[in-house]
Amino acid sequence: MTRCARENAFEAFYAVSLTKVMTVTFDYQHVENPAYNQDRGPSDFFAARLHVDF
Repeated sequence: MTRCARENAFEAFYAVSLTKVMTVTFDYQHVENPAYNQDRGPSDFFAARLHVDF
């Protein structure tokens, strides 16, 4: 049986401009009770993005 609970999320990110046309971004997310399901989580997500203008 699934127990419902409030979903809580925290996100932090940092963007660094390497050159005029290149930016890298680092991202962290922490989610408590993902999809309102108390039986799952907490979950941590990490990401890195590279943006380049052509």
